[in-house]
Amino acid sequence: MQHSSHGLRIALLAGVSVVALAAAAPSAGAADVNKPVLTKAPPPVAAPKDTWTWWIEGGAFHSDGGNFGQFPAFKPDWGGEGAVGFDWQPFAPMHVVGQFRYGQATKSDPLHSVFTSGPTTITTNGTQSLREDHWLIDFGIGRDFGLGNTHAMWTLGIRVADLRARLNTNASFVSAGGPTPAAGVSTAQERSTFVGAGPRFAVQGDIPLGGPWSIDWGAGAAVLFGERNVQVTSTATGTVTGGLGAGTNFVATTLVHASDSPAIFNVDAQAGLSYWFSPNVKFTVSYRFDEYFRALKTITVASTTLGTGGPVFVASNIDRSFSGPMARLTWKY
Repeated sequence: MQHSSHGLRIALLAGVSVVALAAAAPSAGAADVNKPVLTKAPPPVAAPKDTWTWWIEGGAFHSDGGNFGQFPAFKPDWGGEGAVGFDWQPFAPMHVVGQFRYGQATKSDPLHSVFTSGPTTITTNGTQSLREDHWLIDFGIGRDFGLGNTHAMWTLGIRVADLRARLNTNASFVSAGGPTPAAGVSTAQERSTFVGAGPRFAVQGDIPLGGPWSIDWGAGAAVLFGERNVQVTSTATGTVTGGLGAGTNFVATTLVHASDSPAIFNVDAQAGLSYWFSPNVKFTVSYRFDEYFRALKTITVASTTLGTGGPVFVASNIDRSFSGPMARLTWKY
């Protein structure tokens, strides 16, 4: 009987073990199914990199618009112009753009005038030289936009511009036919300036032509608020050659000034053909036009017939435009 009891305990223990294993098996299988599968982590996404584009430009320009001087009146010849600019794209589609541009032109002409005042005739002969300088700074925020198959961008910003002209004259004069004939030399200088700043809106882009060729284009308009000034200073030194005061030396100085605070309209445009040496470097040949309406002020003598009160001076406002061929090198990184 004891032997049977021992065998029964063994059988019961074996049965309990089998039941326990059977109960644990589904849980183990579920644990295996729910166990996460180890996989390789995806590569980190690279942060977008900002892009810088720089360009330098140089070329020639011709001045047009109103004249300086009067005997005869004239404008500068061709001059030279250079510029440097950048386009920073911190993230697409936004841009930060800017440029600095400077140009200068000069011209010289002979001077000849004849004034009459009653019985007196004053004849003047000499030379006159004109120098004009202009510079501008643009700064703005831009955004890419779609325009057919072209890449285009609009910008809104500010333009600061400085235009100035300086006319110098050196001459000898002879006064005859009056009660006090005289002879001597005279010098005069006319300085005209405009300095202003204001908002500017512009669009620009490029049109692919196939291969490494493309057409670059751009246009803008601005309203500039500033100061417009002109001043003429002249000095005549001579000797009375006849009459009661014969042999008397004299010095006569004249100062004429005019100024105002206008808002002038400015438009510019440029278009050219580009060749891409690589995806990051291109060379462009273009033609540029930049117009400032009534930006400079000049003073002229109203008539060559002088009244008893002396010459009558008249101030007027003149346009100034700069246009000519340009060459540009652009690179980005």
